[in-house]
Amino acid sequence: VLTPGFNTQLVPKGTEPRTFEDLLDPKWKGKIAVASIPVPASAPGFVGVVLAHMGEEKGMDYLRKLARQNVVDVGIAAGRPIVDLLIAGEHAVALQIFHHHAATSAAQGAPVHWIAMQPAFANLQTSSLLEKAPHPNAGKLLIDFLVSREAQAIFRDANYIPVDPEVPLRDPSLRPNEKDLKVIWFSPEEIERSMGRWTQIYKDLFR
Repeated sequence: VLTPGFNTQLVPKGTEPRTFEDLLDPKWKGKIAVASIPVPASAPGFVGVVLAHMGEEKGMDYLRKLARQNVVDVGIAAGRPIVDLLIAGEHAVALQIFHHHAATSAAQGAPVHWIAMQPAFANLQTSSLLEKAPHPNAGKLLIDFLVSREAQAIFRDANYIPVDPEVPLRDPSLRPNEKDLKVIWFSPEEIERSMGRWTQIYKDLFR
């Protein structure tokens, strides 16, 4: 799940932007960072969730307004690296971080927290077996293990979201639901089909 996050030393809890509209507040001008490579955990992914949530016309209007906030492009620092920049105090707020990265670091005492800005971008991960794999049965055994209760507990212990609903999370707030953390699920096919356009919109508006 990809959400914004913030440095809790620069932005005391309770004062962080909690909605898309909050990000347009002048006080955040120049204080919002985002990676820009063409992956979901980056600016194009944020563009995608805005358009899916608001629709084409309202979404584009919102993105034009957000671009006037002088959002800081941190280049290829997508995923874990941009969370590390937040922790280091390089930026106050970051868009499109994996929320479990922030949760893991916060549990270890780092000054970072994720924001349940709704809806969030939910990136569906898949495991596949190659059609002409040299050892297909070994691949099947690996996939069976990945979805087993044992492996799902390993994922849980690393603060990933288990696909097995019977495996409880260490931090239940990380699991999407229809109340506290609403998400839009994007399939791998939809991401592949749309990523080029989302990237171009980001380049046209924010650079």
